[in-house]
Amino acid sequence: MTRILVLYYSSYGHVLILADAVAEGARTGPGAAVDLRRIPETVPADIRKSAGFVEDDAPAASPANLADYYGILFGTPTRFGLMAGQVKQFIDQAGGLWMRNELVGKVAGVFVSTGSQHGGHEATMQLQSPTAEPM
Repeated sequence: MTRILVLYYSSYGHVLILADAVAEGARTGPGAAVDLRRIPETVPADIRKSAGFVEDDAPAASPANLADYYGILFGTPTRFGLMAGQVKQFIDQAGGLWMRNELVGKVAGVFVSTGSQHGGHEATMQLQSPTAEPM
């Protein structure tokens, strides 16, 4: 069985809708087992509430979970042409996995949401590929 992780961060629910669709599509692959997980929130609860963030009860992932999957699909909103800080922080915490080569050979993809046609999604998707071998 091929394990796929659809991992996303969503403040207002837009990327969550995309993540659900991506997971649904991934499940159509023969032998695919797909898990839908959210990146943990870093914004305090009172600020989330006052800003109108959508509540999300999906299970949260940890960076250590990445090693368990054959493929990982990352979803993020675009923030000024960049991924959300929560996503960047999550990826930064996976440095130990990278150093131990536990991410080598994983298939990965990205999906993004922006507030406008030219909202920076093309720049957001230019994630750096950790293809270089650690020293």
